[in-house]
Amino acid sequence: MTLHYTFTSAESIKLGIQVFSAGYVALGWTETADEMIGSEAVIGWIDGESVVSVNTYLLTSKSSSGIEEGGFEITDASASRTGNALLVEWTRPLTVDDNLEGSQNMLWSLSSDASKSYHDIGR
Repeated sequence: MTLHYTFTSAESIKLGIQVFSAGYVALGWTETADEMIGSEAVIGWIDGESVVSVNTYLLTSKSSSGIEEGGFEITDASASRTGNALLVEWTRPLTVDDNLEGSQNMLWSLSSDASKSYHDIGR
């Protein structure tokens, strides 16, 4: 997994995550380390018909029914595949409440399936 980011202006940050997976990749932020419930995440995948899906979600439980569309705003979302490498990128506006100093609690997961199912490759 490779994570990259750049501040595109004083008001936004562009993020990208590249993984080797045929399914989805998710990257989330949480206030408490290792706590999936209550987190917000970006989940991206390309289905078998080459339809790109990149969106934000609220993680309210550890089951697929607890993955609810919503959360922070993103723009310029995209996903592309080169061989078995999946690259998901997006831009996120920064807000006054964003803490850009110190460490960030992050979660990630991968799945071999494009549906928002259990992360069978890694987390």
